[in-house]
Amino acid sequence: MILPYAQVYNGKKGVEEFFMLIYANKDFPKFEVQELIGEGDKVVALGHWDAKSKKIGKPYSGDWAMVFYFRDGKLCEHREYYDTYGEAMASKG
Repeated sequence: MILPYAQVYNGKKGVEEFFMLIYANKDFPKFEVQELIGEGDKVVALGHWDAKSKKIGKPYSGDWAMVFYFRDGKLCEHREYYDTYGEAMASKG
């Protein structure tokens, strides 16, 4: 599997599994939030990252958008949008 963390996660265990897989597979020399937009129970973060595959060592960069949904003051959902093709090419042997 080229991007082992590219799946749906649920609950606290899912969040833990996601971050363990991210840490095992890539580094982020640069991770920058450029804009935050909030409305009601939703926050959108726009930004840029420079990353590197730990498997292959290839760097890649890209812009991203993350959407955070809150219920009763707690995070209940997170969605992330970015160029998975560029990441896959940097992670492919």
